[in-house]
Amino acid sequence: MDNNIQRPLSFGKILDQTFRIIRGYFKPIFLIVFYIMIPVLALQAIILAVTGHKMLIGDDSIQNIWSATATELDMYADYNPIRDFGYFLSMAPIFFATPLIVGAISHVVKRARAGEPAEAVEMIKLTFPRYWPLLGSTLLFGIIAFSIVFASIFAGAFLVAFLAIESAYVIAILLALLMIVGGFIGYGLLFTRWILYLPATLFEKVAPGLGRSWRLTKRQTWKFFGIYVILTILSSIIIGALNFLPALFLGTSIIGNLWTNFVSLISSIILAVAWAIMYFDASLRQDAADIQDLVDTYNT
Repeated sequence: MDNNIQRPLSFGKILDQTFRIIRGYFKPIFLIVFYIMIPVLALQAIILAVTGHKMLIGDDSIQNIWSATATELDMYADYNPIRDFGYFLSMAPIFFATPLIVGAISHVVKRARAGEPAEAVEMIKLTFPRYWPLLGSTLLFGIIAFSIVFASIFAGAFLVAFLAIESAYVIAILLALLMIVGGFIGYGLLFTRWILYLPATLFEKVAPGLGRSWRLTKRQTWKFFGIYVILTILSSIIIGALNFLPALFLGTSIIGNLWTNFVSLISSIILAVAWAIMYFDASLRQDAADIQDLVDTYNT
C-alpha cells in the first residue's frame, strides 16, 4: 500500500481502499474466516442434526415439494417447534465467532495500511486478548439496538392500528409509509454513530466502545451511512446469488444451512474491512482536529 493510504479519505476513496485491501490481502482474510468457522460449522451441524434437520435434502427443497402429494404438503406446512428452535440455536455460535472474525480482519487492515504482511493465525492470536470486551460490546450493542427498534415499532404499530380502528385508513397508511422511510433513515443514522464500536474496543482498549464510536463518527455520519448502505446492498446481492440454487435444492437441510451461513460470513468480509478503514480514517481525522484545537488554544 502506498503512503497516501494514511491520509484522510473521501467517500469514494474509502470504497476504493476497501476493495484494494480485500484484493491484496484476500488470502489471510479468507483464512481467518475459514479457520474460525470450522468449529462453528461443526457445532451448528450437531445442533441441527439433534433437532431433526435432514443432512442433505430438506423437506422444503424444490424437488421434494414438486413431487409431494397434497397430504405431504400439509405435513411440510406443520409447525415443528423443535426444528425451528434448533435453527435459531444454531445461530448462537456465529454470534460468539463474529467479534473474533471482525477483530482479526481489523488487524489485517491495520497491517495493510502500513504496507506490512499479515498472517491469518497471527491476526487471530492478536485479537484473543480483547475477545471478551469485544463480545460484551457486541452483546450490549445488540440489546440496545433491539430495544430501540422493538419499542419504536411497537409504538408505531399501536398508533397505526388506533387510526385504522377509527376509520382513518388513509392517514394510517400514510403514517405507516412515513414511519418505514423515517425508520430506515433514523435507525441507519443512529446505528452508524455506533458502527465503529468493535475497532474502537479492539485498538483503544475501551469497552463497550459505543461512546468512542459516537465521537469518531461526528460530522461523518451521512458519509459512513452511505458507505454502509452501498456495501450492504452489494453483500446482499452476493449472498443472494450464491444462495439461490442451494436454497432451492437443499432447503433447510444441514448442508443447506451451513452453506448459507458460510456464504453470509464470507460476504460480510466487505463490511468488516470497511468498518476498520472507516475507524482508522475517523481516528486520523479526529487526531488532526485535536492537534488543531491544541494549536488554536495555544495561539489564543
